[in-house]
Amino acid sequence: MINIKEGVYFSYATNNTIVEHVGYLYHIIKAGTDINGAGFGVIVAESTSRRTIDMYIVDVKGVLYLTAKIERVPVEKEPLWKQEAPYKKHRFYDIRDRLRIMSMANCLGDNYVVTSDGLYIPNWGTYIFFDYDGCVEYISDVTDADKYGDYVVC
Repeated sequence: MINIKEGVYFSYATNNTIVEHVGYLYHIIKAGTDINGAGFGVIVAESTSRRTIDMYIVDVKGVLYLTAKIERVPVEKEPLWKQEAPYKKHRFYDIRDRLRIMSMANCLGDNYVVTSDGLYIPNWGTYIFFDYDGCVEYISDVTDADKYGDYVVC
């Protein structure tokens, strides 16, 4: 069994090319779990059925990948550690803190507005800003909405 934060290798095919990566196991989505409900936003199409095998999220130099098959890094794949950070057009992030705040607002019966850079929760009078560090979203600022002015659209 491979543990979280261990180095792993995986590959996939795209445009008749095999792409190989090494990175660190970031999260395991257990078989039968809704992939889009794992705290990373919408990763797969809503119509995708639940997987019957574990799925893995791997951090490759700050870029997250979802894959079904990983292995410990074989000796012959060690040079892949020296590759530059990959470019990935459709990135996803660890947004579990944002989802927890949204869930808390729901439990309290409070509405919220999701904007491009944060959450506005009118009943709290608060605007919460998020930023990214690698593949993890974090709270960068919490502002009193009254002081923030007209930017907040509700």
